[in-house]
Amino acid sequence: MIAHRPPVLRERYPDLNVAFHDLGERVKGMARDGNDSSILSWVARESHAASRPDIAHLLDAAISDYLRSVAPHGRSLVTRRLDQLRSVVDSQLQEIEARRASSESTYIDGMIAAIAAVNPALANHSTSVGSLAMRIALAMGCNSEVARDCANVGRIHDIGKIRLPKTILDGAVLPPQKRGIVENHVRESQEIIARDALLSRYAVAVRSHHERIDGSGYPDGLVGNEIPFEARVVAVADVFHAMTSPRSYAPTYEASEVLAYIEEHRGQLFDADVVDALRTTLGAAKCVAA
Repeated sequence: MIAHRPPVLRERYPDLNVAFHDLGERVKGMARDGNDSSILSWVARESHAASRPDIAHLLDAAISDYLRSVAPHGRSLVTRRLDQLRSVVDSQLQEIEARRASSESTYIDGMIAAIAAVNPALANHSTSVGSLAMRIALAMGCNSEVARDCANVGRIHDIGKIRLPKTILDGAVLPPQKRGIVENHVRESQEIIARDALLSRYAVAVRSHHERIDGSGYPDGLVGNEIPFEARVVAVADVFHAMTSPRSYAPTYEASEVLAYIEEHRGQLFDADVVDALRTTLGAAKCVAA
């Protein structure tokens, strides 16, 4: 077997050796009898716990191990057969991912609709931050899956605020005692999301959207790349939309003023690449509200 495997695989598979051996045996059986059903059933079963790159890595590693055991004169035929399998598996994974993405999107739509019934401003903020986060991620060159993850984190990042007393944000100033309660919303958001089987993979990023690059954020004081990528994107989208929107406890600013503030703290509070992508998203010559 291969000597090195990405840490993410060890994290996602409690017993990777068993999973890897299982896949290797299925590949051998498929190469012998030309039947794809066993490998496809494995993909369908395991895909809930691993991303497409994870599955692809396992598949390639198992194929490499198998080819080493095949006589040289037989490798060409087996390689062609396994290349066909890669194509079939990738198609299957795309289908699974599309169904999962659709389910997540529909589910989050329902959550935001429910929030809108009791807190329209929060629902609007969540939707707007999600949209801007996706645009930023795409401007950074992220693929559609990563951009969608950023959007989803943005759409659910403040869900914990539904547990705040309705009067907590009233008034022109947010006093220290109230600030502590408000800041706890990241833990509340994480708790709500972590309990949801469909969305639990977003829980850590949701918790971290108020972390700052220099470690001055909350709740964990994470620094730089310790902060999940999705959280770094949402942090910028969140600040931009919040500061350009009416709030009872803080003034509303022009988009150009907020962009200037974010750029002033580029690399200090906010991820430099994300800030650059925000400017690209909004347009270098003209700022528009998200």
